[in-house]
Amino acid sequence: MIKKIAGVFSSNALGAGLGFLFNLMLARSCSVADYGEVMYFYTLLIVFVTVLDLGFANTIVVYPNKVGNGQIKETMHSIIVFFNRYLIFIAPLLLILLIGFRNLIGITLEISFLLFTGTVLFLVYRINTSYQQGAGQWGKYNLLNIFNNLSKIGLFILFYLFWGSNIEYSSVVYIYVISSAILLLISWKFKDKAISRQKLQWSKLKTTLIPFALLNSITILGVRLDIIFTKFFFTEHEIGIYAAANTLALIFPVFSNALMSVLLKFSAENSENITYFRQMFRHLKKLVPIVIILVLIAVFSVDFILPFFFGEKYNQAIPIFKILIVAFSGSIFILPLESLLLAKAEKQIVILRFIQVPLQFIVTYALKDYLGLYSIALGAFVARFFGWGIVVFLINKLYNKIKK
Repeated sequence: MIKKIAGVFSSNALGAGLGFLFNLMLARSCSVADYGEVMYFYTLLIVFVTVLDLGFANTIVVYPNKVGNGQIKETMHSIIVFFNRYLIFIAPLLLILLIGFRNLIGITLEISFLLFTGTVLFLVYRINTSYQQGAGQWGKYNLLNIFNNLSKIGLFILFYLFWGSNIEYSSVVYIYVISSAILLLISWKFKDKAISRQKLQWSKLKTTLIPFALLNSITILGVRLDIIFTKFFFTEHEIGIYAAANTLALIFPVFSNALMSVLLKFSAENSENITYFRQMFRHLKKLVPIVIILVLIAVFSVDFILPFFFGEKYNQAIPIFKILIVAFSGSIFILPLESLLLAKAEKQIVILRFIQVPLQFIVTYALKDYLGLYSIALGAFVARFFGWGIVVFLINKLYNKIKK
C-alpha cells in the first residue's frame, strides 16, 4: 500500500507543481484583475463539474470494491454506462441554466458557452480517470493527473508565442476548454476496451452514490466558496489578490488529496480492519512535527516567497496567506481520516459539510465590512477548524466500535 501511495503522491506532487507553475505564468502575464476573473471562471468550472458529477467519480472507485462481487471492472463499466445516460439528460439543462442566469453568475454569453463546453469535457475526463483509480491502474491514473496541468502549460506557451506576454482573460478561458478536450481524448485512449457489463442493483448503488453526491457538492462549495464570496463582495482586483494567497496555501490540500486518491479504495476494502486503522494512525502521527515545521517555515518566509513567485503587485496577499496556510494544514491529517468515514459513515460527513458551509458564510458576512479580504480567510479557517474537531470525534467513535 505504501508503495502505491508513494507513486500516486509523486504524480500528484508533479501535477500540482505543474499546476502551480501554470498559475504563476497566469499571475505574471495577466493583470491582477484578469487573474482574479480567471480564478473565478476556474472556480465555476470545478463547482459545476463536481456538482454534476453526482458522486459517480467516487462511486466508481468505492462501490465495486465494497460490494466485493469479484467483477470490479465489469461493475465499473456498468456505472459508466449509467453515467453516460445521465449526462445526455443533464447537459442541455446545464446550458439553459448558464445562459439564463449568466447575469446573476457574472459572466457573458460567450463565457457561458465556454463554461458549458469545458464542464462537460472535463466531467467525462474525470469519470475516465476514476475508472483507472478504481481498477488500480495507477500508472495510467498518474499520467492522466500529470497531463491535466501539462496540457495547460503547453497551450499557454503556444498562446504566448502567438499573442505575446499580455494574455487576456478570454484567452485563458479558451486554454481551459481546449485542455479539457485534450484530456478527454487521452483518457478515452487509456480506457479498457470491450468489457462486459455487470447488472447493477439501484437499491444498493444509491446507498453509495447519493451520499457522495451530497458530500462532494457541499464540500466543493465549502472549498471554493471563498472565491465566490470574493467575487460578490469585493472587486476583480481583490479576487486576484486572494487567489494568489490561496494558490500558494494549497500545498497541504494537494498532499492530502494524493493520499485520499489511494486511501479511498483501500478504506473501502478495509473498513472493518482494526489493523488498517492503527497503521493509518501511526503514519499520521509521524507527520505531526513535520507539518508544524513546514507551516512555521511558510509563515516566516512568505514575505520573500510570494513576491518572488507572483510579483510585488500581489504583496497584499501575504497576510491572507498566513491565515490560509494554518487553515489548510490540517487537511493532511483530516482527509485520510475522512476516507475511513466515507466507507462506513457517509451520512455523518454529509451533515458536517452542511454545517460548515453556512458557518463559513456567516463568519465571512459578519466580518466583511470590518476586515475586508481577511474575513474570507477567517471564514475558511473557522469552518475547517470546526470540521477537524468533528472528524476526530467521529473517527474515535468508529474506531472504538470496530475494536469491540
